[in-house]
Amino acid sequence: LKVKCNNLKDQHPIPNIQDQLLSLRGFKFFSKIDLNPGYCQIKINLADSHKTSFIMPFYQFEFVRMPFGITNAPKTFQNAINAILGNLPSVRVYLDYILIMGESEDIHNKNFN
Repeated sequence: LKVKCNNLKDQHPIPNIQDQLLSLRGFKFFSKIDLNPGYCQIKINLADSHKTSFIMPFYQFEFVRMPFGITNAPKTFQNAINAILGNLPSVRVYLDYILIMGESEDIHNKNFN
C-alpha cells in the first residue's frame, strides 16, 4: 500500500525535549497520561479528506478523522492539546503525552483533579 501525500509540512515546532526536561525542576510528583487514541478524535476537514484516500480491491476509502502517520498529525495533535492545557503551569504536553506535576503529593493531587 503506497500513500501519496501532498501535504505541506506545518512550520510550528514540536517542543524541544531538553527544554521540557529542564522545566521539571522542583517537581517531585508526576502523573503521565498517554493520549495515543486521541489522534483519532481530531476531525479532518471534509474538503481535505480526499487527500487521505486509498484504494483497496473494489473500494476506495477516505479518512474523516486524523490517522497516525500523516505528515502533520503529531504537530496538529500537539497544537490541539496545547490549546486546551497549554496555560496550566503544572502541566507539560509532549506529542500525545500529558505530564501533570506537583511539588508535593497534595499539590500534585490537586493539580491532577
